[in-house]
Amino acid sequence: MCIAKIKNGGDDLNYERGGIAFTGCLFVGIGIGMMAGDTGVGVMLGMGVGFLAMALFGKRA
Repeated sequence: MCIAKIKNGGDDLNYERGGIAFTGCLFVGIGIGMMAGDTGVGVMLGMGVGFLAMALFGKRA
């Protein structure tokens, strides 16, 4: 299993869980956008929520 790690001042940041949350939010946003008739708006909303989820779930203690 590949885990992306970024060294930042001695802290190991693990974005595996955050990446999964981002992808899930993106696909949900695409689906909602397709149902509403505007996929672009759905993508942008999914990305916005996905980045927030990535920030919340990305760092493992």
